[in-house]
Amino acid sequence: MSGEGLVATPAARWGALSPLRRDALLALGCLLVGLPEIIAHGGWNLKVVLALIAMSVPVVVQSRYPVVVFTVLALFAAVQWWSDVRVLSDVSLLVVLTTLVIQRRTKAVIAAVVVLEVGVVLAVAKWSKHSLLLAVLLNIAIAAAVLLGVYLRERGAYLIQVTERAEQLERARIARDMHDVVGHHLAVMVALADGAQAAVRHGQPPDEALRQLSLTGRRALAEARSLVTVLATPAEMLPAALEQLAAPVRLAGIPVRIHIDGDPATDIGGADEVVRRVVQEALTNTLKHAQRPASVEVELTYAESHLIVDVTDRGARPPQLHSAGRGIGGMSERVAAQGGSFAAGPHDSGWQVHVSLPLTAR
Repeated sequence: MSGEGLVATPAARWGALSPLRRDALLALGCLLVGLPEIIAHGGWNLKVVLALIAMSVPVVVQSRYPVVVFTVLALFAAVQWWSDVRVLSDVSLLVVLTTLVIQRRTKAVIAAVVVLEVGVVLAVAKWSKHSLLLAVLLNIAIAAAVLLGVYLRERGAYLIQVTERAEQLERARIARDMHDVVGHHLAVMVALADGAQAAVRHGQPPDEALRQLSLTGRRALAEARSLVTVLATPAEMLPAALEQLAAPVRLAGIPVRIHIDGDPATDIGGADEVVRRVVQEALTNTLKHAQRPASVEVELTYAESHLIVDVTDRGARPPQLHSAGRGIGGMSERVAAQGGSFAAGPHDSGWQVHVSLPLTAR
């Protein structure tokens, strides 16, 4: 389906990386950006090396602790300014600023921009003979980091919507095919049944008509099963489907952890589609409404008689969003139709969706 195509793109593959790996690559990039300073100083100047390490290594955990990491980097940058050491690894401050924007940490973004502006003034005053040009360039970089964060955040939400729309179109096509298959074979079976009745009335054996009736019924069942197989995600494929849903959210900068307790191949009676839709809607709501999402946890627990699904984020909502909306209502209806229970609301410092679905007796 379309979700596979999305994961195949380079940007989506980047988003599919774990937050730790992604941040490690960003930290390495910040370190490499600063290497020319070592060359410029004619060797391994101890102050420059320490500045490079100090301004790069904290980025390894910036997705999980962006506010703390930005504060630490800002302090290191102040020491660096006081020590009169210039390194391009200061770009790490812009990396963390982008993450703050992606995670909707509005107050932290404002504070970070103020800190960066103070840094611009200090850097220009101490190091630049062309103060106006440098100030303009640095402010352009800050604005670019903010705009990139907005773009990545919105793109993550857009990818989820595109995936959902593509799946809806695919399912609508399969539903039409199902209608055609059932309609065609039922018409043939009715005609064959009428032929068998006519043969009996005229004293002729209805064997051939009944044989064709049986073959037609079996053919209809086979084609219907093949369509249903495409339409429904097998239970054992559910973890892969959830990873596809998580990929664009990770791309938007929000760490998503998926934990499954039990056997994913357990028969849940076709409720796998309900699970996918609930998780998809919960992740979309996190992107749209969470103000400060540090992370999202998706937990599936296969208990003795029920499948428990919990989607928990740590992003506070504005008070007006605590009431149930259409998205929450749609999730509740899907779960109720499957005979399960649904709950959603504030949880600790964020929001949680909790679902319990009955397992099929084996």
